[in-house]
Amino acid sequence: MAPDLLAQTTDYEYEIITNLTPGGPVPTETDAVVFPPPLRSGTHRAEGMLIASGPGIRRGARLEPASLVDMTPTILHLLGLPIPTYMDGHVIAGLLDPATLASRPPTYEEQELPDVAGDEPYSDEEATEVEKHLRDLGYV
Repeated sequence: MAPDLLAQTTDYEYEIITNLTPGGPVPTETDAVVFPPPLRSGTHRAEGMLIASGPGIRRGARLEPASLVDMTPTILHLLGLPIPTYMDGHVIAGLLDPATLASRPPTYEEQELPDVAGDEPYSDEEATEVEKHLRDLGYV
C-alpha cells in the first residue's frame, strides 16, 4: 500500500499532507496541502543513524555515509558468516576495529540467488489483480 510517488521538500522545510488538515478535511478542489514547519507533526528522512557496540566494533567511530544495503553484509561478517557474492552492499569497514578487521577480513561465497518466487510468481487471480492495478494507474 506504499505510494507510487514520494515527494520531498528542500531540506525538509515543509511537510506535504494529503486528505487531512489539522482543521478537518482538505477542500474538495485541493488534493494536497503543503504546511510550513509550525504545523508539522514529523516526517521521515533518507538519512539515518547507526549505533553499534560490542566485540570488533571500533569505539568512537564516525562513519562515512553508508547505505541500508550495507547492513546485511556487515552483520553477516560480524557473525563470522560468508557474504553471498550476489548480495548488494559491502561491509562497513569504518565501523569495525582495524585490528579485528585485519585478523578476520570479510569472506565471500559464490551462492545462487534463492528462488523465493518459484516458477509461478503470481496465480492467475493475482496476475489479473496486478494488471488491473497497473491499468488503473495508467501504466497499461
